[in-house]
Amino acid sequence: MGRRYWVAAIAIWVCVAFTLALGLVVSFGERPANQPANQQAEREQADEAKRYENKIKSPGFWRTYTKPRDTYAQWVMATFSVLATGISVWALMFVKKTLDASIRTDDATRRALELTADEHRLNRERFITDQRPWLTVFGKPSSDLVYSNGGLQVSVEFTIKNIGRTPAQSVWLNVALKIPELSEKQLDLSAIYEEVAHRKWPKTVGTTVFPGEEITTEHSFVWLPDELARVMRKKDDFIMPYVVGAVVYRSFLGDYDFHTGFMWSLVRSDEPRSVSTLKKRAPEAIFPDEGDIPALELSFNVPAFSVSTVA
Repeated sequence: MGRRYWVAAIAIWVCVAFTLALGLVVSFGERPANQPANQQAEREQADEAKRYENKIKSPGFWRTYTKPRDTYAQWVMATFSVLATGISVWALMFVKKTLDASIRTDDATRRALELTADEHRLNRERFITDQRPWLTVFGKPSSDLVYSNGGLQVSVEFTIKNIGRTPAQSVWLNVALKIPELSEKQLDLSAIYEEVAHRKWPKTVGTTVFPGEEITTEHSFVWLPDELARVMRKKDDFIMPYVVGAVVYRSFLGDYDFHTGFMWSLVRSDEPRSVSTLKKRAPEAIFPDEGDIPALELSFNVPAFSVSTVA
């Protein structure tokens, strides 16, 4: 039993002892020992009637017009009232402390559950990061860059390899050739990437690539004459083609969509040519007025960026 319970018990027993003492005083202390009980009662009745007839003031705080026994009874009732009030207050305080302790316990339990859930989530993420498939993608021009009827055509071969520990499922390649307008002061490469890489893809189809396996696929890109004319303000302008896309895939570890994104700038060899020297042009720049470019002279510059994300 706690300390506060002992204190409450002692207080209750003190009040009970005080009440019993008052009862003893009422029973034995209010009439003289040499007078019978009947004579004492008759005398009290006569004195009470006389006091009410004379209507005198009360002789004091402890002496009243009522019988001594009635006065003591009132004090006993008052004592019990105070005792009951004190017990009620103590009970309310005890209930409040109990509720506060319950609230603190609930808060501690909730925080513990949240920490456990966070730890479980982090452990799951670590496990998925360690065991998930990881796809890398590399590309190289596989055909000449050809200008035909005012348009442009080129093919790119992509090599996709799984360097992770589990198979990559529903592997799909979202890719496009983008040639931004040169009038733009600053190219928003991230917006171009988001437009292409996050296209909807058929998750129920695609290729499964096992750990250590490597697959290749070829894509041909065509720019129509009006599209090419739109990005060239003058006939002797150069163009900046970008191959933009992402390899998207899934895993049996969970309902996640994985992305390996890329954006590569297509350039030609930096070997000086007679026309570039004559016109004082950068040899790696692509000028449509210089005609077709052999595949051996084409390459991808350092990637604008390459990312691997989980959606």
